[in-house]
Amino acid sequence: MLENKKILVLGMARSGYHVAKLLASKNEIIVTDRNEQNKDLIKELNELGIDFIQSENGEELVNENIDVLIKNPGISQNHIKS
Repeated sequence: MLENKKILVLGMARSGYHVAKLLASKNEIIVTDRNEQNKDLIKELNELGIDFIQSENGEELVNENIDVLIKNPGISQNHIKS
């Protein structure tokens, strides 16, 4: 299991939401999605210490401070630019 990592979850939907919750207790998590998300789910994530950022270009949040990127399987591989 991952511990003490800064993790960016690209794409919320069901799997991004659940992986963020699973990893939250021992990591710093940021979830990003281009679409507006359910406010109750965002509130629940925030209460677990998870940040949510709505952004058209969530991949731009990847930088040297991010240890792990988890891409939601619903996001096309072509969406992420190198």
